[in-house]
Amino acid sequence: MSIKLIIFDFDGTICDSLEAKKIAFENLYKPYGKEIVKRVSNHHTQNLGISREEKLRFIQKEILSQDHSEVRIKELSKNFSKLVKQHVIDAPFIKGALDFLKKNSRNYELHISSATPQEELLDILKAKNLSSYFLSINGSPRKKFEHIKTILHKNRIIKRNEVVFIGDSMQDQLAAKKAEVNFIGIGSSNVFSSEEKRIDDFRALESTLKEF
Repeated sequence: MSIKLIIFDFDGTICDSLEAKKIAFENLYKPYGKEIVKRVSNHHTQNLGISREEKLRFIQKEILSQDHSEVRIKELSKNFSKLVKQHVIDAPFIKGALDFLKKNSRNYELHISSATPQEELLDILKAKNLSSYFLSINGSPRKKFEHIKTILHKNRIIKRNEVVFIGDSMQDQLAAKKAEVNFIGIGSSNVFSSEEKRIDDFRALESTLKEF
């Protein structure tokens, strides 16, 4: 068996943008005071890989007990985008990521699966000159399992054991497991189960892919 298709998460996997997202959540709720900001920040960091709108809905309903209608959530999501988008564009790459993409975009079929809203994700990848490396770029509101399912459906010649999802969160691992594809955890997080392969950054990815 060898890996033929790779699906990447984006924030915290390719782009070192987790801190930018955390600060944006904190700034969005800064008017509510330090205690609320702390609870919001904790909720965000404990739920990496979940869509922005899902987090905002929880915050509005469970933390603030305030308006969590679709109209309000859309408004908050737009405000969040204004706070964070340029910071993500300016954020550095995870070590080795750009070199790997440049070297391997023709050796593997590469795709993106992210919880970032679709249009914003497209804009960010375009601004970072990454779009050409990927055969598909998939964001929210569709969930990561749905992204994987669609990618597999369009690539029926490729078997599930020839596919790997690379991500930095438990949600990424769960999506890969549900879709019955391989998984590699990236980063220093200890959330991954012990049987999963894990790398610190992209500099170890090529050798890890050869282990499948």
